[in-house]
Amino acid sequence: MEPYWIEGISNPARRALENAGIFQPEDFQNFRKADVEAMHGIGPHAMVRIIALLEKLGIEFKKDE
Repeated sequence: MEPYWIEGISNPARRALENAGIFQPEDFQNFRKADVEAMHGIGPHAMVRIIALLEKLGIEFKKDE
């Protein structure tokens, strides 16, 4: 499965998400924003796309504990 639901992200960003087990928007609820930002392959451009998608769908990152 590939995360085609995030349009415009690079292949390294796509692979980083797949390697982390993120295949659909709801999967981001299991990750803190800082954890996603720290993934190798996720850059500022990908984060802008991810955040925009999550805001559009009303999905939030996992809260800091």
